[in-house]
Amino acid sequence: MYAVAVCDPPLGSMTVVEADGKPIRFTAVLELSSYSQNIITEEQDEDLSVELWYGVDGGAKEWQEARFKPADASSLTILKPNPSRPQKHFHLDLHYSDYQPLSFTIRFRTSPTGPWLWAGNYGSNNDGRLIFRSPHQYALEARQDSFSAFFQNPSNSITARPSSSQVSGVRIWDLNAPIGPRTSESVSLGTPLNMERYYALVKVSSPWMGPRQGGNTMSLDKNGLVVGFMRSDGMNVVVMGMAAVDECITYIRTGGGGTVILRTRNDGAGPGVHRAIVAVGSGWRETLDAAFYRARELVSGLSNTAGSNDDLQAQWRRGWYDGLAYCTWNGLGREITEKRIMDALQELADNGIKVSALIIDDNWQSLISRKWDKFEADSTQFPRGLRATVTTIKQRFPHITHVAVWHAMFGYWDGIAPGGWVASNYKTEKLKWHGGFDVLVVAADDIQRLFDDFYSFLADCGVDGVKTDVQASLDELDNGADRYRISNAYQDAFKLASMKHFGRKVIYCMAMQPFILLYSLLSPSSGLAPVLRNSDDFFPNIPSSHPWHIFANSMNNLYTSHLNALPDWDMFQSSLPTYGSMHAAARCISGGPIYITDTPGRHNVNLINQMTASTPGGTGGLISLRPSRVATPMNPFVRYRGPQLLRVGNFVGGKGGDALLAIFNTATSPVSELVHLADFPGIEPGKRYIVRAFSANRVVDMGSLGDSNPKSISLTLDPSGWEFFTATRVEKAKGSYVGTVGLVDKIAGAAAVVSKNIIAGNNLGWGGVRVRVKALGVLGFYVENLPSRNIGDMLITLEGRVVPVGTVAKGKESMDKVLLFDLKKAWNSMGLTAPWSGDVDVLLRLR
Repeated sequence: MYAVAVCDPPLGSMTVVEADGKPIRFTAVLELSSYSQNIITEEQDEDLSVELWYGVDGGAKEWQEARFKPADASSLTILKPNPSRPQKHFHLDLHYSDYQPLSFTIRFRTSPTGPWLWAGNYGSNNDGRLIFRSPHQYALEARQDSFSAFFQNPSNSITARPSSSQVSGVRIWDLNAPIGPRTSESVSLGTPLNMERYYALVKVSSPWMGPRQGGNTMSLDKNGLVVGFMRSDGMNVVVMGMAAVDECITYIRTGGGGTVILRTRNDGAGPGVHRAIVAVGSGWRETLDAAFYRARELVSGLSNTAGSNDDLQAQWRRGWYDGLAYCTWNGLGREITEKRIMDALQELADNGIKVSALIIDDNWQSLISRKWDKFEADSTQFPRGLRATVTTIKQRFPHITHVAVWHAMFGYWDGIAPGGWVASNYKTEKLKWHGGFDVLVVAADDIQRLFDDFYSFLADCGVDGVKTDVQASLDELDNGADRYRISNAYQDAFKLASMKHFGRKVIYCMAMQPFILLYSLLSPSSGLAPVLRNSDDFFPNIPSSHPWHIFANSMNNLYTSHLNALPDWDMFQSSLPTYGSMHAAARCISGGPIYITDTPGRHNVNLINQMTASTPGGTGGLISLRPSRVATPMNPFVRYRGPQLLRVGNFVGGKGGDALLAIFNTATSPVSELVHLADFPGIEPGKRYIVRAFSANRVVDMGSLGDSNPKSISLTLDPSGWEFFTATRVEKAKGSYVGTVGLVDKIAGAAAVVSKNIIAGNNLGWGGVRVRVKALGVLGFYVENLPSRNIGDMLITLEGRVVPVGTVAKGKESMDKVLLFDLKKAWNSMGLTAPWSGDVDVLLRLR
């Protein structure tokens, strides 16, 4: 028999609930095959039994059972119904007052005399676990103002000094321990007490960071930058290694039995300090926030570059952050020439893909044996020079308003070419790196002049941004004194020159080193935030890399969302089989820039159109529909390839805005879960919401947060499957709940809406919805009683003028409560002129 058993709170996972005396709501959904011998029909519903089995691991009591009851069918929406596999929905309110961590599973049978079937054989093979957050006596230990309440047997050399916290309810300790000069040493922080689950971000390689998750024994295979764990009392603990305060860099490692170790490298000639921050709070998010706020206090003012530029270009945000970009790397490879770039851009334009920005990646420079020779482009590949190439690009493709070029932090991968133009015009020094190999670099006391001159040359050529790669090379020098001296000089010079010439229009790449992240990117600075590559590369030809790429970027945002930088989830190819749309949805939720690296002639134009849109002004290239914020995972303890779906949240607008939730299956088999309104970020209690599912093309009325009978969506995703949800507030107008779901033909269509206002009714006898929109597409208005309305009872105006009748239609089937307005068609046919803001006014009037 085919069966899928889904439970919420989920099996195979840890869920935190408040120990407030209220019953715990369990929901079970069974999906059963109608072709089995135990066919489930309406007449046999009463024979289907579902029970919760629960108990305390190691407790004195045996596990107990509690029976589920059939739930109101209207409270469950099956996102993609399968008639051959009906789903049955059950509820249980469990009264439980012991507040000890509770393990549970479910079992079911399809007839009164049939065998009991355990959910572990039909879905997750692990029990679920509830952790209670409570002021009960059981949790008092975690509220002691003592560092020893959280780690057992810390080294006597560690000093834990309480510090003020910027987050209410979170406690902070600054940890210090001595370390000798020019050495690496370890000191034990002790074993975490009462740990249930942990997450960590570690150095997976010199340039890159990646996630790790685990159970009640911490085990890190790489140097950790930050770790967090949840205790059995519901409290969260975060440990963050520090750098950039002095010559020391502290990582987090583990030893036998899960002991947490601070591993510090001191590059200084004198004694140094192991330095870490420990934060303890009730929620994982606010605890992590508090640790980063404290880190910002420690490094604030250390950079020598704040407030250095008074001529920042505000148009960069619209042209770069919000514009679709094309990068040459995977699409054209290293064999880039002026002709190949022109041909690729022409082919994009011929397919209607009008990118706003171009990144000329690696191998455009003049080189001698993988070493940088001079500023000008390679004369064979770009015979007319860089200036002529960029000028021609902007003239021939006026929608391309920004051109950026690639270079390495040391000039090129292997540094400066001896005897080359750069080596002849700037002071250089030969250093040791990678275990004794020589590398020639521009000297620390001349690097500011080099960056200033080089960026001035690029700006004169029409280049207005750079992708500065291989930044981890600063940490790969053999000598500690060289590392500290060169890193400070190069980071300061890079930042100052990029502010002066490009307004910080830069991409930090291969830069996930603690010194760079904390010294250059943690504290706010003048101008717009730069872009930071958020993970290792997109590898189009390695299928197994794609789910990991999305998982790693989502989890890495736990760290990078706290920086003064915009996390960049890297380029991708729209035509990628199987995983192309998964990458697209990931970029749409990320909040970062979107750029493609398609091979000429190989595009998924429909997918590109789902991520981007043209604007009412119509003169520039396509814009990317980005959320207002940087995405974060909704649960940092979810494991890669584990039994749970990866959920990533974001938001559009301010108070009353739209909550976004992208859900991905990174596992190797189908996964089913329930989605609730409470799962979305930023939901306001007491307000009514609808949820739009992009892939399923459905709109679901989810009611209000706190309803006595909360509604759920049943979601099943195959491997590499995804869904993109948007939760939108609706309000009453003319007797019906109304609102807007944004552009329904776009994945993150809510991001096209600049502002919205519900008009309940006025003295003229009409109400409705007014929105300002920055992009063109099909705009969806939710009208609860639309199925019973006539289109003649409604009126849509665009910039004050009535739109053509043929641009308005009722949605069908699961979209039957959505009025569809083809804004793009109307705009193109009405001969209107975009206002100076670029946003247009759309008004739906209801009688």
